Amino acid sequence: MQKILDDNYSSINAARMMRNAMEREEQGFFFILSGRWEEGGAMIAMADRLFQQGYTTALMHVTLPGEQEHVEAIQRSHLTYQNRINKPVAGTVHQGDLDWYLLNVRAISVETKTAIEKLMELNARAMYTTSSDLKNRAHRATMPGIVAIISAFLFAIIFNYFINYYVVNPIIRIRRNIDDFLRSGQKRHVRIEGVEELTELAASIENLEARARN
Repeated sequence: MQKILDDNYSSINAARMMRNAMEREEQGFFFILSGRWEEGGAMIAMADRLFQQGYTTALMHVTLPGEQEHVEAIQRSHLTYQNRINKPVAGTVHQGDLDWYLLNVRAISVETKTAIEKLMELNARAMYTTSSDLKNRAHRATMPGIVAIISAFLFAIIFNYFINYYVVNPIIRIRRNIDDFLRSGQKRHVRIEGVEELTELAASIENLEARARN
């Protein structure tokens, strides 16, 4: 389970890396579109390296059904995007032409980003499902221990009740009967239930009191 979570987390980070790279590539292309070819070209080259790093990471951590197809769709879309933005623009009729950009470049950029978002959503759902499963397993694992603790607690209460009812309380009554006999000399019958030995003890004490009175 932990390995799956780690792979999902790595895939999400890789998707974020690719999305950030796309943003930088777009910035670089706007520089080129405005005639600043060298600055824009350097930005695009750096962003492309970042994108490839994210793509490689995503490819290494493919674990979910359909995830491979998502990663490959991102790569195909990005290659198409690169072909569009790497065509000569500075010094051509397309320089500064925003409409040309919107028609020929923007659409493929949105397509690539959408594919990246789908990869992130796929792994985010998998992380949630795995986390919920781990939580449920932990709950099921702790339940027997909780039941055992509660059972032991209830057993202790019941055991204590019967010990008091059949042993402690009869002994207290016998002791009080002896104390009353010593103070007043009057014999009192003590009713003892349950434990045979205590019943016999109470009977023996009554006999002793009877003899003492005689």
